[in-house]
Amino acid sequence: MENQVDSILAAALDGAAVGGKVACADAEEVARKLELPLEEVGEALDARGHRIVKCQLGLFGFGTSRHSGGVITAATDVSDELESDIRSSLVGGCMPCEAAWRIAEKRGLGRIEVAEACEAMQIKIKPCQLGAF
Repeated sequence: MENQVDSILAAALDGAAVGGKVACADAEEVARKLELPLEEVGEALDARGHRIVKCQLGLFGFGTSRHSGGVITAATDVSDELESDIRSSLVGGCMPCEAAWRIAEKRGLGRIEVAEACEAMQIKIKPCQLGAF
């Protein structure tokens, strides 16, 4: 039996879904409004059979092909400060999604800009806060 939070979360995600897909930004908004961790929202998305699309880091969910859905390209220039922030946030050689968001906020950059810097530095971004990767 679902508790009240589960019912409210399920209704919010179902309301955000378009064709069984929920944009990353919409999932973030649901988490913010319900004061829930993104991981919990991601688990609920999976349980309800919804797919996450339009990753805010530009990594997936923008194309029609499962393998070519990203929109990022490598940055042509990465400032020393941004590179330092990225390198100091690596976990096992990878940049966690949460850390990328934090760096973007700290530096006043778009989240995709941080992902493009990671791409230029050949740093893989994972894990996803919603559990998509």
